[in-house]
Amino acid sequence: MTLALAYERSVPDKIKNSQQEAFYSIAHDLIKTAASHAYGHTLTDFWWGSNSYVLGTAQLLSAAYLFSGEEKYKNCALEQLNYLLGGNALNLSFVTGYGGNSVQKPYHWINSVYNIRFPGWIAGGANRISTGVDPLLESVQKKGTLPALCFIDECSEKRSWASNEGTIVMASALMFLAGFYFSL
Repeated sequence: MTLALAYERSVPDKIKNSQQEAFYSIAHDLIKTAASHAYGHTLTDFWWGSNSYVLGTAQLLSAAYLFSGEEKYKNCALEQLNYLLGGNALNLSFVTGYGGNSVQKPYHWINSVYNIRFPGWIAGGANRISTGVDPLLESVQKKGTLPALCFIDECSEKRSWASNEGTIVMASALMFLAGFYFSL
């Protein structure tokens, strides 16, 4: 709703400007968070589906760029894509079929049953939270593994879903961002 109010031409300027200012405020905080991390991501922790948050913040930063034209928003959004595509502590592209070291065994029923990997599918991301995790990830967490490294790329009979599971929502966000930035 906020995006619609901020972008729609028929919305009165006072409302539109207040919504855009809300985007700028959040985007500014995201830029500060990203600047505090070696890999430039906007995460403050690593949890189940953490890559979904990275995608969401990249979309918000992209909206701030659209409203303002300020490169700092675009650059931070692109840093989020860089993180997802291999510029992370794992040196791993979380996107199947992208890069020399990408996710090979995402937790998805088609991969599990037919051993078929869709190119462009995105894994959930590092997860240091122990609630509801699978035994494979739990064993990694219990070893004291750094949070950004708590990721298992496995979809065999043992299955690791708590870091490797992606969603269609995440895939659609990735496609939006890729299309948006490739079209500039």
